[in-house]
Amino acid sequence: RLRDVVQALEAARDVNGSSAEAVSLAERALHSGSQVQEMAQSLLARLEAEAAERTDAGAHPITAVLVVDDIEDARVLIAETLLQAGFLVRTAENGLDALIAAYEWQPAVIVMDITMPVLDGIEATRLIKAGKATRDARVIAHTAKPGSAAIHLQQLFDAVVPKPCMPDVLLGAVREAAS
Repeated sequence: RLRDVVQALEAARDVNGSSAEAVSLAERALHSGSQVQEMAQSLLARLEAEAAERTDAGAHPITAVLVVDDIEDARVLIAETLLQAGFLVRTAENGLDALIAAYEWQPAVIVMDITMPVLDGIEATRLIKAGKATRDARVIAHTAKPGSAAIHLQQLFDAVVPKPCMPDVLLGAVREAAS
């Protein structure tokens, strides 16, 4: 399924060039006294060195972006565009899934469709902005009805990008929100 492919790409584009699971496993092994402790120390040292090299080279950390849209084709197209631009991307298909993903993953930027089933983008954004762990997320309304988001723009959304739009317009809004 396309969602599985996008999630696999997310793991491959982890900030440290390894999957987050590998880092977590290495950290747990360090504290477990297991036989893989030496390998874990080596992996963590390599990851720290790679992160230091990127910082020394002026590279910016990879920004986590959550893409929320009930239309799968739109969700996948946006996710692929952001992945190609170097962002770490996860997707959600409605406001409730977005709320769960935002609390679990705590992305820096959320691209939020407004009109969705289960929980709409405005209510999902209100709940995200109300949470201590998620209130700093920058939320971009990406909607076919920009007038519906304009009412809530100053309260909730950091930007409104109308649908349809050219990929570079949305990419510019995400880069602006990430900076």
